[in-house]
Formats: sequence, C-alpha cells, structure tokens
Amino acid sequence: MSTTTATIVIDAPVSAVFPVVADVQNFRKAVPSVIDIVFTNDIRNAPGSTFRETRVVAGREAKTDLEIIEYVANDHVRLVSNTGGTHWDSVFTTTDVDGKTRLDLVMEATPKTLRGRMTLPLVRPILKKALMADMEAVKAYVEADRATP
Repeated sequence: MSTTTATIVIDAPVSAVFPVVADVQNFRKAVPSVIDIVFTNDIRNAPGSTFRETRVVAGREAKTDLEIIEYVANDHVRLVSNTGGTHWDSVFTTTDVDGKTRLDLVMEATPKTLRGRMTLPLVRPILKKALMADMEAVKAYVEADRATP
C-alpha cells in the first residue's frame, strides 16, 4: 500500500469548503481538469453514490468510476475506485482552524494486479503534484466565491 497526502488551509469556514469537495458537481466546477461527471445510479452525494469522472491528465482524457462510501456532513467524505489494477481509497477531511478550513486529502493506493504493482511506482511522483493542484483549485474557487459580493 502507498499513501499520499495533501493539506491546504482555505480562508473560508468548513460550511463553505465541505460542499465543494463532497458534492461531485461542485468539485467539477472547482477543478478545471475534471471535465465531466456522470452518475451511474440514482443516489447523489451520499454513501452508495456511484459516478464516472472524466478528467484531462497529461493532455488525455481519463475516466474513473468512483463510489462514495462515507459521508459525514462538514467533516469528511470517502471515495473508492478500482482503476488500473489498483484500489484507490481517498478521504477529504475538513477541520475548522480559527474560522478557516484545513482541508486534508489522504489517498491510499493498494495494487491488486501485476499491472497495478508495475504502474504505481511510476505514477506516485505525479500523484502528489496532481493532488496539490486539485487542492489549490478548490482553495481558489472557494476563496473567489467568498470575495464576490
């Protein structure tokens, strides 16, 4: 198993940040590399919700099927995926820090196939940079929204 983490402080309360990371349609608006979200069942932004995310990675479209398996409002949301021979388990956690929000993302990757074991070491260096780019995009989106009168 491989764990990658990213943390950022956003100048906004948890109540403004959590809906951006926990509602996949809002996340799509905040993160420019996410170009489409298609729900694959009737559950929305709650445990059991499944969807296909399409994002641009290195100039190419990549599709990932994800499922929300935990959702505690204004606290954390947990998503899982089995992609490329690897089980991905990601948790966004929001914590109040004097009226601002510390947003933490912990992503655990567990290779399940030979392909997964071979590709994980190749993507790990890119992964941290990509996660931080997503976090920076969420920060910019939330802070810009709060600055708009």
